[in-house]
Amino acid sequence: MQSPPDFSVVREQWNERYRAGEHTKTDPDPLLLHLYEEFIAPLFPEPGRGLDLAGGAGRHAIWMAKQGWHMTLADLSDEATTVARQNAQAAGVELQTVSEPSIDTLVRASASSAAQYDLIMVFQYLDRSLFPAMRAAIRSGGLVLYKTHTIDHLEIGDGKGPKAPEHLLERQELLRVFAGARVLYYNETVVRRGTQCLLAQIP
Repeated sequence: MQSPPDFSVVREQWNERYRAGEHTKTDPDPLLLHLYEEFIAPLFPEPGRGLDLAGGAGRHAIWMAKQGWHMTLADLSDEATTVARQNAQAAGVELQTVSEPSIDTLVRASASSAAQYDLIMVFQYLDRSLFPAMRAAIRSGGLVLYKTHTIDHLEIGDGKGPKAPEHLLERQELLRVFAGARVLYYNETVVRRGTQCLLAQIP
């Protein structure tokens, strides 16, 4: 049985990467812009409450905040959340940040009826222990948006990104994890890189 990660060690590893100026991109993934126009905005003409897990420097959470959403960004790295707050201030939007393991954020959210989210999104991060708590923390009718690498990335990727199997999705895994939800968008790529993308509405 695999031992749980030492979050203090992992935090410092990510802090070093942010201190070195890595992961400073501010433009959101084009997928978010497309899905927002096609699905999220029509379903939520009045912006709701969103959570960006492992949100890093805030490129997705800040963009959502610009659309009027009340966003919380959770990331293990306190250097990342510091950068995210600075980026949010520069963008002129409010952003709540939490520096703790993502599972802790979700457990607290799912344990409180007042902390239900209309949207939880995750980009380029995988911790399977999050899945049950993600569903519990999203209110009925809310959305989950997930995009990360798959095992195919090991063979067709550019050498960047995760390499450990526990950080790579199996083929069609997100469809199985969120079975029973209304799938609004799904895509799995095997050209240039292996990725899997899902937008689903929780019943």
